[in-house]
Amino acid sequence: SGVRDEALAVSMPELGGRMHFVRFETGHVRNAVELMKANNLEAGFTTMYATGGGAHKFKGVIEESLGCELTACSELGTVVLGICCMTSMVADECYTFERVPDPAAVRDPLVEAAVTRRSVPLRTHDKEPRTSSERAAARGVVRVQRDLSGINFFPFLLCNVGTGCSILKVTSESQFERVSGTALGGGTFLGLCRRLTKAASFKEAMDMAEDGDARKVDMLVRDIYGEGEDRAGLQLPGDLTASFFARALSAEPKASDADLCKALVVMISQNLAQIAHLNAQVHGLRRVFFTGNFLRGNDLAMRTIVYTLQRMPRVVVHGELGRRKRDLLLPVGAEPTEAVFFRHEGYFGAIGAYLEQCRNCASAAEQGR
Repeated sequence: SGVRDEALAVSMPELGGRMHFVRFETGHVRNAVELMKANNLEAGFTTMYATGGGAHKFKGVIEESLGCELTACSELGTVVLGICCMTSMVADECYTFERVPDPAAVRDPLVEAAVTRRSVPLRTHDKEPRTSSERAAARGVVRVQRDLSGINFFPFLLCNVGTGCSILKVTSESQFERVSGTALGGGTFLGLCRRLTKAASFKEAMDMAEDGDARKVDMLVRDIYGEGEDRAGLQLPGDLTASFFARALSAEPKASDADLCKALVVMISQNLAQIAHLNAQVHGLRRVFFTGNFLRGNDLAMRTIVYTLQRMPRVVVHGELGRRKRDLLLPVGAEPTEAVFFRHEGYFGAIGAYLEQCRNCASAAEQGR
């Protein structure tokens, strides 16, 4: 009942072996415990470290089955520690997307087929494609590896999207503060999908969303102001979302379940991108790391975040706040806020808990305990 992500297994000489990744749904935690017991993974441990709500909810089950004490770690603290570890030890851990077309529209199979991967240092610009295959790929989405070695890693913003969303400003692997957040997240998405469509699971909803068209659900700026260039002097692009789900007010044909699921992904992701962008501006940061279970394997949400951030203007803060934050505002023409994602998304809490256990075991050994 678990899923082994063999493609994510990575050699960690610094930790003395190879790290493997297996995930279980919350309802199958007992199966995960049985797997650990069957393979003697708890052998030699008197204490086991875990994080998240399950570290509290299933504490009794785990301790009774494995015969060891369970220590619950700080959820956000372990996520930060896991991110810092993996970005420093795994060369291809981080990536983003470039040349992203509007994810709200129906997907184009030709563009999907042209998605390529390449590795470039952070903040470098591409050379012109020279071969026909490179030119073809240039017309589609490009998944770009971000090499964070050799750059000033801290500080950064961490946008952790689970059921809801917390935004942290991280200044070191042990120092961070929650600076913002929103009640929008994966729980919002799946809850609305279940109420509005026939989708019963996250995977089912995302499969539907891939074939949907959010423009059949959302009202765009051009739907209000027409195709003219003036748009009442607002200088807004016509394809900008004016109001989520506002087409439901019209007499147009009812949107399909696929359209509704796509519109919900777009609504959640655009709002997350905007909130992250505003926080990045306020704190004088350009790079935002996005993590959380809502984004695990969710290319549609990630592409929507990147597409939205690419279109964001800089923030101009007026009044007393503006005077206090003036030195933090980005100049006109500055690069847009960049979204960075992770290969080992969803496992950072577990990695951080393991590292805390290693540290505490080493400290106890030094003290002769």
